[in-house]
Amino acid sequence: MSDYGSLTLQVRTTHGKGAARVLRRQSRAPGVMYGAGQGNVSVSFSPLELQKATDPDKQGNTLFNITLTEDGKPDVKTRCMMTEIQRHVLRTDFLHVDFMRVDTDKEIVRTVPVVYDGRAAGVAAGGRLRTFLKEVRVSAKPDLIPTAIVVDLTPLEPGDAVRVADISLDGITLIAAASQPLAIVELPKAEFEGEEGEGEKGEKGDSSEEKKD
Repeated sequence: MSDYGSLTLQVRTTHGKGAARVLRRQSRAPGVMYGAGQGNVSVSFSPLELQKATDPDKQGNTLFNITLTEDGKPDVKTRCMMTEIQRHVLRTDFLHVDFMRVDTDKEIVRTVPVVYDGRAAGVAAGGRLRTFLKEVRVSAKPDLIPTAIVVDLTPLEPGDAVRVADISLDGITLIAAASQPLAIVELPKAEFEGEEGEGEKGEKGDSSEEKKD
């Protein structure tokens, strides 16, 4: 289990811009907890504690172990992930966060980045690499959400492609068309020109034969 993810939220009963300003003077920020068939709960949190609890690799896909506290009531333990995040434009501080309760035994859908790794063999041979997706949605149990989908480019020769159907990860399903390309190594320019030239010659030869007849 990662060292990241432990966070305490406080139930709040005040709302509105004035209440939010009061919270921020206390170095706290407003948020909402919802989901898993339970009602919405207004909460507050420490932006600094949330930043420390957020996995620097998973970022918005961090799975949090939440302790929910309320004056005079027993603490409640639950698991959450962030869904809606508002940050300060300049300082990037957390201004408001929605926390969604999750069941670790049920799959959820999240968006993760796509990382292209290695240098394609076809590029060294003169081909041109094209990549198509910077991120992709995946379905998996919360604790199996990957940091990223890593696409190995090294075996790609000119004309080769990696498509969604080529990515196989245990417990993780990519939500995209199987034929969707992730990366393609286009043929070297000289080969394209050679193919076009052959086509043009063939057409001219047919035309000249017709004239002879």
